[in-house]
Amino acid sequence: MQRYDQPVRGAWGNRIGFILAAAGSAVGLGNIWKFPYITGENGGGLFVIIYLACIALVGIPIMAAEIMIGRAARKQPVVAFEVLQGKRTSWSMLGWMGVICGFIILSYYMVVAGWAMDYTLKSVVGYTEPIHLQAEKEATTYSATTSIDEMRSMLARKRAEKLSKAKITDILLEAPGSVWAGYERFETALAESEDREASRNALMDDPVLAVQVKTARELTERIEKVKAEALNGAET
Repeated sequence: MQRYDQPVRGAWGNRIGFILAAAGSAVGLGNIWKFPYITGENGGGLFVIIYLACIALVGIPIMAAEIMIGRAARKQPVVAFEVLQGKRTSWSMLGWMGVICGFIILSYYMVVAGWAMDYTLKSVVGYTEPIHLQAEKEATTYSATTSIDEMRSMLARKRAEKLSKAKITDILLEAPGSVWAGYERFETALAESEDREASRNALMDDPVLAVQVKTARELTERIEKVKAEALNGAET
């Protein structure tokens, strides 16, 4: 029976509510807006496997420990360690660290949430800011070191790299690694030779190397064409 001198504490009405609350506290905005492109840039499926392994080995044990401490102490983070270990315990510093971390996380989550809302709205209405306006804003921000023209060129190159990355990857995969290795060996030998023409003729006598060089050059020309088209498209 609940005594009148004891505070009435809230409790979860059902297990589903607790599971949803735990998931909400564990899954941050980073898993929503950052995880997809980080996965793509770091190996795809292999990155996901490592990510899940870290969750299993680090995330789940920590979450389980937090739940156990909360159920045992039934206090807020700082006082919970004092209840379990006594007033003089240094574990209470861990509780303070949790409170401070929560404050810091919320301070930048507001900014990230603003970005997410802004980009969501722009994607819905199909808005894309012209690169010259973007360059002017960036150059104004970094006016001490960068001119508008320099910033515009840099932004155009970055946008072109993103636009052409997938196509360039597909072109590179059209030839096996041995072709590119042979082409690199050919270019290195020419760069180190005093008589480039003689070295070229000697190297091209090798029929396998000659085919590798021809194939690599054709693919390289296609790659340069893709880069040029992407750069022209990015500057508009």
